[in-house]
Parts: sequence; structure tokens; C-alpha cells
Amino acid sequence: MSNAVCFAYAPEKLPADSRLPDRVELFEILKSNDLRPFVTLGGESAFTNDHINPSRLDGDVDPITSQLNRNELGLIVNRLDRSIKHDSLSNPDVPPMINENAVRKIGYHKERAAREILSPLGLSMPTALITSSDDIDRFVQEHDYDQYFLKPRHGSFSAGTYKMGKAALAKFYSDNPNMFDKHIIQPAYDFSRPFPRSIKSLTRSTNEEFDRLNVAGNTKELRMYSFVSPGKVDLYPAARVLQPDAASRKTVSAWFFVDPESIPQTLIEQATDVTTYIASITGSYAMYGAVDFGYGTADSQLPDWKIIELNILAPGMISRSENRFVATKLKTLLSNQIRATIDQVAKIQ
Repeated sequence: MSNAVCFAYAPEKLPADSRLPDRVELFEILKSNDLRPFVTLGGESAFTNDHINPSRLDGDVDPITSQLNRNELGLIVNRLDRSIKHDSLSNPDVPPMINENAVRKIGYHKERAAREILSPLGLSMPTALITSSDDIDRFVQEHDYDQYFLKPRHGSFSAGTYKMGKAALAKFYSDNPNMFDKHIIQPAYDFSRPFPRSIKSLTRSTNEEFDRLNVAGNTKELRMYSFVSPGKVDLYPAARVLQPDAASRKTVSAWFFVDPESIPQTLIEQATDVTTYIASITGSYAMYGAVDFGYGTADSQLPDWKIIELNILAPGMISRSENRFVATKLKTLLSNQIRATIDQVAKIQ
């Protein structure tokens, strides 16, 4: 099995943004693991019947600039903003892929992720797709809360999310009949409760700022990065605090990297169960993503940890400018995942 690793991007989608920060550093880590990384920017068109067309990028230290034979490729890392379409590749004999088509489809559909992944594991918040007024009536009868969230069935970053009470739900769809089949409905959990004091920042230098922002009123989430390779799962935690920015009128994120030893064992187990289950039901050798947890409550319930969503489509790694140690750690985990996957496939073949 070849050690060549293709990071596949869409046409003109340069990996200089947050989707793959510090690419040169990542590639050096991969090379130290006896891997040959390169980038393609042509989507499926970069793969012809018998070869692959790498893309040269600014900052390449030791680039692969010539064509590679298809049999030289060991693994594809899918960095498109969508699934790689196997039937669009010119050669059906596709090598192993991280976040292949079946994996990304689950992440793209929030209701499907809740129904097919989280519910069988007993981890889903009450969730339903609204296709008619009957769906609204049924959901509020089964799940009686004061407030509900309507979230786009696709998408992220809280864009297009509405919060409203029971009476407002019916009026919303009466006034906007074209919105049926566009949203999922969930209880409006308040994830602005402070994290338990047992959750600790990774370094002393960030403890003061973490404690300042870890207060009631700031929406927070705990992100568990997950790298699933044959027979192994590596996890790493980070915390995000969302704050409104008056100047830009947008919500900005403050990231804090959490001491892995301070994470409750139940969250480690849940993140492991979720990602390994996705890999198993999709028949994937490897996948990476993130499980986002919130600590909060709906109505008068006691606060508890809940899985907010799965980030499978584009789980961006962090940059060295945010935290050099964690950035290097995540890149090393990705490198180890790729190495383990290629080695396992070679054994099978």
C-alpha cells in the first residue's frame, strides 16, 4: 500500500483558511510518519483513469508537482465542502477515504444524525423534522416545554435558528408555509450555565480568562475532537464561548483548550461511542469529526451535559496562533490516524 496521502479540495478552494491551518507544519508531521502528503484542488476532476493531478501551492517545501499514478495513492482525506462522489471519480477502484460519502451525509442531515446515531445510543435530545402542522402538534404534546428551537435541518454556526413558544410555532408556519421541511425542532435548552468547576483550562496562563468567561449568560460548548482509525479512537477536548460582537454585529468565538484529565468520563465514553458507531454503520476504515456538548437545562430542570450536534462535514483544526501545543497535538493525532489506516488496509490486502 502506498504512503501517498491526498488532501482533496474543491476547485480554487485554497487550504489557507481555517479548514487546514498551518498546512506546512502538518505536512512535516506527516512526512516524519513516513507519509507523502499532497493537495488537489480539482475535486473529482483531479482523478483521471490512471493518474492524479496534484496542485502546487505557495509555501510548498517539498511539493509533489508531477502526476502520480493511481496505484501510488494510499488514502484520500476529504476536504471538500461536500461528499466526494465515488461515481464521479474516473476510476471506481477508490482507495480508503477519511470522511467518505456515507459519513458526511449523516453529518449533513441533523435529523438523520439524531435518529440514526444519537437515538440508538440513547444520547439524542428530543428532535423531529417539521414537515407539517401535525408534526408540531405531536412534538409539543410529547415534549412539553415553554420554549423551542427551530434549527435548519442542514447547516451550522446557529445561522437561521429561531426560538419561540408553542403559540408562536403554529403562527410561524401559518405565515411561512414555504418553511415546512426546512427545520428540526428541539426543546430550547439554555447552554449559558457555567461549566462545572471541575473543567479546567489547559494552562495556567489561560485560567483567569477562562474563569472570567465561564459564567452564566455566555453560551458555551465543549468540543471533543475525535480521530477514529482501525481499532483505535483518539480524543481531544476544547471549549468555546460565544459572545456577541457589537462592532461586527456577529457572534464571535473564544476558544479555550481544556485539560483532558478534567473531562468527565461519561463525555469521553459518549464521544467514543458516537464516532465509532458512525464508522461502523457506514463501513468506514477511518473518520474524524467532533462531538459538541453543552451544559445546560430546559425550563426548571437541573443542568446536565447534552450533545448539541455532530461536526463531521468540516471539523477545522486550530492554528498555532491559537495554541501551539494543541495545534501540534491535533495534527499529530491526524497523522497517526492516517498511518494506522494505511497500515491496516495493507494488512487486509
